[in-house]
Amino acid sequence: MATRFAVQPRVSRLASSFKLKGDTSTDHQWFSGLQALAAGAHIYLNFMSLTKHPASRNDSNRKNYYHSAATRYLIFDQLKRAQEQPATQQLVPTRDISMAWTADLLRPTEYSLLSEEHEVWFNHQQHRLLQSGALFKHNTGRERRWATTSSLKGAAAGLVIGAAFGGPVLSALGAVCGSLHRQKGVNASDETQLGSAMKSFDHNQSGVVTKQERKTAMDAWLADYKATSAIWESATSSQYRVPFCELPPNISNADDVEKIEKIDALTDAMISQESFNSRILALGPQVVNEVYIERAVNRYCSFLELARLNPGKLLVPTLDIDLIWHVHMLTPHDYREDCHEIMGRLLSHDTGHRKDMLAVAFEETQRAWEDTFDEEMVQKMPWPQQQSMKKDTNRYYAGCGSCGFGDRAFHDNLGHHEVEGEMIREASVDIDGDGEAAEPTCWADDSTDQKNGDDGCNWDFFDGNGESSSDCASCGGD
Repeated sequence: MATRFAVQPRVSRLASSFKLKGDTSTDHQWFSGLQALAAGAHIYLNFMSLTKHPASRNDSNRKNYYHSAATRYLIFDQLKRAQEQPATQQLVPTRDISMAWTADLLRPTEYSLLSEEHEVWFNHQQHRLLQSGALFKHNTGRERRWATTSSLKGAAAGLVIGAAFGGPVLSALGAVCGSLHRQKGVNASDETQLGSAMKSFDHNQSGVVTKQERKTAMDAWLADYKATSAIWESATSSQYRVPFCELPPNISNADDVEKIEKIDALTDAMISQESFNSRILALGPQVVNEVYIERAVNRYCSFLELARLNPGKLLVPTLDIDLIWHVHMLTPHDYREDCHEIMGRLLSHDTGHRKDMLAVAFEETQRAWEDTFDEEMVQKMPWPQQQSMKKDTNRYYAGCGSCGFGDRAFHDNLGHHEVEGEMIREASVDIDGDGEAAEPTCWADDSTDQKNGDDGCNWDFFDGNGESSSDCASCGGD
């Protein structure tokens, strides 16, 4: 993956999190910052899908839920900060706590860093992807016949032996026989963005996360989750792991004005985040695919270049750019270091500006983009009819002002609702005539998570047909 501009965030800690667990080398050159952001986007998309609220929850209930989640997050953060550093026990956040943690990380100018925090948020969400990812399950069933690293080695050996003993015919036969070795699992190579996100779980470096490798990783993470629950219940005398759609216990932690203000701020931030999440989730993985994400990463690099050239100016991102901006902020040490290296300051992600100010800022951002890069920031070309969704997706559409900035009224005049609706309809068409959609309609569901107990996981889909739940429910786990 390459960008046309010199501005490329290193994202070194996030890149290191995609190495094999236990690899202590400091060489991150093999995995670029652009690749890390793309792989991180898949983890973040899975998280958004897994924390989607049911439509039945009304505004009052949602606000109460978020307020409780913010309160619980502050307690979780206190427990995390009370640990000796470096921490020997990973505290595992519940889904509601993860939502508040995300909201806090997306306020980089207010977020209080831990010296050893690094890519902890992504580590937990990598395991959520391993546990409940619909794309993971989908690809397991469909692509179990990939040649693994060991297969390729076998093919090379077969080629050499065949050539030595029988000339070109036996050489070719030897290569075929050598490559017949297959492993059942999911692609964990950097050939795909999702594979890169899974690479750290591929302990034998075969290029595939097998059933046993998945179980090994999940057993360790679930053990930490169980230990976290015990620590929490000892400290608070309240239940830790609650089904996601249930309101968590209301714990009074607001013993001073500062905490009350932070809980309220995080509650508002989660409510604001809903519009961004719902728009991304509506597009789904058939639209927000690898082509979309690669393009978004490159456009985010351009956005950072624009910020470098325009200090002090309010820049409003498009949806695709804001998606990668979020990914970058979710690895907070990387974000701070990269911002200071690129532009000499921490780039604020303040979404609370007035509608009229945003409208002016978005127009100015578009003009600055066109002046700097000699292209339109928001493409006006229509979504193409009968365009293959598997390759050239989003070549004709760049998004409009991100729903993360401004309310629905601000976006109603920008036309993205109609354009994106057409994108979704086009993505749902069986263009290739093979009777199958290119991808599941959501990134995560609870069809695996619901069966997971404290003492293990459900691995049945490794032997199934790879079909995923169609309703994208997210209420079965914690």
